[in-house]
Order: sequence, then structure tokens, then C-alpha cells
Amino acid sequence: MTIVDAATLVPLAELEELERIQAYAFSAATFEVRERKIVVVNPIRGRGRQNSDIAHELSHIILEHDLSEVRELAGMPFRTCKPEEEEEATALGGTLLLPRDLLVSAARRGASVDAIADQYSVTVEMARFRYNTTGVGKQVAMNRSR
Repeated sequence: MTIVDAATLVPLAELEELERIQAYAFSAATFEVRERKIVVVNPIRGRGRQNSDIAHELSHIILEHDLSEVRELAGMPFRTCKPEEEEEATALGGTLLLPRDLLVSAARRGASVDAIADQYSVTVEMARFRYNTTGVGKQVAMNRSR
């Protein structure tokens, strides 16, 4: 898999215009060129968001999802996966970035969600999402109350 900054393929101004037309319409996409996977990421996003986007795209590859739906935005066609496949890729991507055992270890060290996000180069939203959906937040709260 190769990761490519979208600004090396199209002018940054066009990416900014797409963002103006519809915020978050493009964060990352995977293409197959000569049997090689290429993930194109949007440089407008911060490093933590880019890492989440890359993990999401990698998850599509691991899960062998097919690009099956075509959507149009500002006259440009985009191929995408089915909504349930997007959810699968989001869940696996978060797991790849922040496995539960890693979160438990961080929580035992007393790391806050912000510190976890900073240490592992993810967004605070991703760290909070994984911290809560894995049950680590409840586990830590229960242990503190004992």
C-alpha cells in the first residue's frame, strides 16, 4: 500500500474548493493501480484525522470491500462502499489505531483521553470514541470507586 498526499495530484485550491462546497466530502480514498493499492489522503485534515482516514482505508483493503456505489458531488462522480461496509471499516480502523489493551494500559497509567490522542497521533474524538465504546471508561470508573 502506498499513501499519497492529494495535493500532489490536484492543486490544493481545488481541494479547498471541494471542502467549501461540502465539508468533509473527501478525506481519503483507495485506488487500485496495476494491482497495487494507493491511498490518497486530504492534506487539509490534521495529522490525527489523516491517521484515522488511513486506518479506515486500510480496513477496507483488509476486509476486501468492493467500491460499488457511485455518488456525485459538484458534477464529479465518486465511488464508495455500502453504508454497512463504511461502518465496518470505521470500527476496524479505530481498533487498529487504538486496540483495547493499549487503552487499558494507558488508563492504568492515568492517561487522559487528550493524552492518549496526543501520544498515539489520533484525534481527541477518536480517542474518546474508542475509550468509551471499548468499555475502558466504565472499567476505570468502576476500579476507582472500589
